[in-house]
Amino acid sequence: MRDSVRGGVASLVLLGFLVGCQAAPDSPLLTARPAQTHMAAALSGTVSRADNGCYLLNGMPLVWPNGTTAVRDKARLADGREFMAGSTVSGGGGFMNAGDVAVVLDEASASKAATCLGSGEVAVLQVIS
Repeated sequence: MRDSVRGGVASLVLLGFLVGCQAAPDSPLLTARPAQTHMAAALSGTVSRADNGCYLLNGMPLVWPNGTTAVRDKARLADGREFMAGSTVSGGGGFMNAGDVAVVLDEASASKAATCLGSGEVAVLQVIS
């Protein structure tokens, strides 16, 4: 009996570790689809999180570059760099009206857009320097 309790505890610890390493499937991180052209604006500012968990750049909803994933409380770029609330970020992209941003969102982000976008401008980071 003692071995089965230990095995059960070890399984729970391992499960907790694995769950902690994965982003929730409904994480409010918006990402862009692969771009064949890039917008020309230079963007920079401070990353923050809204009460609903969505990422913001200088208070505007933020679309991250393609390949970005949510890992715990951070956004991880495809190259491994990570950003969290309070991080400074700069790169290229542009600003779009919330109603028009659907054309740059990847498929996984389209269903989350209503949670994060609102009705104003959205910062779209296509490349982070």
